[in-house]
Amino acid sequence: SLAALLGIAVAGGVVTVLSVNRISSLVSVVVDRHTAALNVSQELKSSLSMQKGLLTYYFLDGDPGWLAELDVHHRDFEERLREARESVTEATHRAVLNEIESRYIRYTHARSRVVELYNTGERSEGLRLHREIRSQFSEIVELCGKYKEMQQQSIREAQSVILDRVRSIKVLAFMAMG
Repeated sequence: SLAALLGIAVAGGVVTVLSVNRISSLVSVVVDRHTAALNVSQELKSSLSMQKGLLTYYFLDGDPGWLAELDVHHRDFEERLREARESVTEATHRAVLNEIESRYIRYTHARSRVVELYNTGERSEGLRLHREIRSQFSEIVELCGKYKEMQQQSIREAQSVILDRVRSIKVLAFMAMG
């Protein structure tokens, strides 16, 4: 009867509107969270990359300004790492951040030793150690890249979930009309 058809149409419309609202809020939350995490991952890698070469410049001309600049980027990296830790929700992401932090701590201790050797006139020993720790630095850069890739993968997975839900809504909407 007409009343039953009208009821089905209204119910279908209500379900569709509620589902669209739910998807809309889900998209907003997911996009905000994942975009923020991706931005932090990019900033983390960038702040680390900004440290590259500064110790070499210090070796070449002895200007302490290079160490001051290195310290600024060091503090920035630590802040970005803290931000990344605050936003991480997945254990695999946390494990990569733990590895980044652990390696970075070891690297900065060795880097401090290099500066100490340079400052005490043991330049050849400092240079030898400096060359050794370059690979440590590169490995940390690679881990930051891996963390960024993980964030990008999380975004792709979230997009897939959202698209699946949108398809479900479409099916429900067509069923309600049918």
